[in-house]
Amino acid sequence: MSGGDVLEVPPVPSVVNVMGQVYNPTTFVHLPGNTVSAYLRQAGGPNHDAEEDDMYIIKADGSVDSRQQSRFGIRWNEDDKSWSFGSFMSKPMNPGDTLVVPQKLERTAWLRDIKDITTIISQIALTAGTVFIGLK
Repeated sequence: MSGGDVLEVPPVPSVVNVMGQVYNPTTFVHLPGNTVSAYLRQAGGPNHDAEEDDMYIIKADGSVDSRQQSRFGIRWNEDDKSWSFGSFMSKPMNPGDTLVVPQKLERTAWLRDIKDITTIISQIALTAGTVFIGLK
């Protein structure tokens, strides 16, 4: 830094965000010790379009902590430099964290399957018609 520079330190956020496929995506006041499960419950829980296996937390520092990383309930805590035990849902959330519950993508997959099946049937019908006309 040099003369005249200003160093601005933003205040520590005091909220936790819950967004995505929950009944009430909103911002909650951070309460020390509250877990992913507690904030998810406060938001009304995941709705029928939620992909619960793919939930993740965007930490205040920009890093991401996903449910996939905590699959076996054992994880490395970089802050404490130690191993911690417990599921993703029992993980405490810090001020400024955002819990994201993504939407299921399989809802539109059946449309692609129907299109593929229809294309195959039409190709078979076209081939059969061509062969039938060729036999006459």
